[in-house]
Amino acid sequence: MRLPEEEPEDFEVFLLWLYTQSLEHTESPNVNQQYEVLFKLYFLADRLQVRGLRNAIVDTIIALEHSGDFVPGTDLVNLTFERTARSSPLRRLMVDMHVWDVRPSFIAEHEAEFCREFLLELALASMRLLCADGANNRMRAPHAHPRRYLELPDEPTKG
Repeated sequence: MRLPEEEPEDFEVFLLWLYTQSLEHTESPNVNQQYEVLFKLYFLADRLQVRGLRNAIVDTIIALEHSGDFVPGTDLVNLTFERTARSSPLRRLMVDMHVWDVRPSFIAEHEAEFCREFLLELALASMRLLCADGANNRMRAPHAHPRRYLELPDEPTKG
């Protein structure tokens, strides 16, 4: 089997996991570097169809995010959407992390850096979240208050 997209270092980490069933050797003081190692390892595990490793990586990514409240960057999100299938649990995790743990202003500021497919999934996940509460959300919907959309005359300045 040829693995042209994989780096020898990634395969070395994969072999370490095979022998130890542990991801401790992926730890790094730099969160970005640790995410990068984990994502590359996930892509390799996905390609080799090693479910146990994929699950261990997802657990580690979630624990890493919870420990520092730092989500993977746009480059790793885009790489995930480039290198995984539409049904990938890692894709769903990236969308959920960004729905729940990232400020909307960050998404707006970095919109051009995200791939279109991720932004679409992000919008759909946000809409599903809003629709999950059904009737209760209807009253909270901004358009339930029409004044919000009216152009009102300027109020006189007090002075």
